[in-house]
Amino acid sequence: MNYVVVSGKVHGEIIKEYKENTTMCKFKIKNIYFSPSRQNNEVTYIRCIAYGSLAEYCNNELYEGEDVIITGRIHHRFYKAEGKDINMFYVACNTVSRLEQEEYN
Repeated sequence: MNYVVVSGKVHGEIIKEYKENTTMCKFKIKNIYFSPSRQNNEVTYIRCIAYGSLAEYCNNELYEGEDVIITGRIHHRFYKAEGKDINMFYVACNTVSRLEQEEYN
């Protein structure tokens, strides 16, 4: 089974592209977690790609710094660049949900 759930903040630019008559949206999620062994917070940046109507939603509705939760599948891409082997992992998104926090008085 290849299914992941990731939460974090949208980080950096949200890039909309068209490839083979399909809309794509690429962005990163900044996931912060506490490392007990180091006694501090660690950061992981996770590449995400959405397709079709979900890509349109991400491009139009998400903004940098917004809290989101994503479900999807981990994909792997291998290529060579400037003589180096590059291994890239990313999440192909099934769902992207905004985590809106309301202040209660």
